[in-house]
Parts: sequence; structure tokens; C-alpha cells
Amino acid sequence: MIFVSYSWRNDKPDEEVLSLVSTLRENGFDARCDVMFAQETTSISFPEMMAKNMSDAEKVVIVLSEGYKRKADGFCGGVGEEYRFILSDIAHNEGKYILVSFSTDIEMITPHFLSGREVI
Repeated sequence: MIFVSYSWRNDKPDEEVLSLVSTLRENGFDARCDVMFAQETTSISFPEMMAKNMSDAEKVVIVLSEGYKRKADGFCGGVGEEYRFILSDIAHNEGKYILVSFSTDIEMITPHFLSGREVI
């Protein structure tokens, strides 16, 4: 399973990310993101859901954006919680994490502790 982590935009899921997940699924990958789990149940603990899926995933695609960087560097909200998990796990499972972005300005989108890593 591939789990996709990203930052919402204006309190809504990022449409580009949802399109990426859809494209991965259309090409035979078991790709998932938070919205899929929110639709399955009305009483969901997002921190628990994120931790479980990030742990269970074979690969985690992290979609970097200015919003993701801001929240990660400030350890704010759900992105901040995910970022803590990623930082504690990435040293042991570096190949599990794939950094991607729809932006070409890598410095503006890369959180401090992920700088220097390859971004697709």
C-alpha cells in the first residue's frame, strides 16, 4: 500500500493530490490518502489513522508544498504530527519515503529537517 501525506488547502483536500492518488490507483497501485478513510466512517481519529497508515504502508509519498513546509516546520496540526512520525522513522526506513511536489521552488516547499533529500 502507498499512503499519500499532504497539507490541505484552505480547509479542503488538495485537488492536485487527490488527482495524483486517483492516477496511481488507475495504474494498479493501492494508493490511499486521508480523505478515503474519512469517507468510510464518521468517527475517525485522524492522528491514529495517519499513524496506522504510515506504519502499515510500504511507501509513503509526501507531497511537499508551502503549506506543508509551514505546518511541518512549526509542528502544527495534522501535518506537524505526521512530520514528527516521519522524522523518527525516516532514519530507519529512508527508502520508504518519497518526496514529491507540484512546485519547482524546492527551498520554498521543503521542511527544514527534510532539506537535502531528493524531491521529485
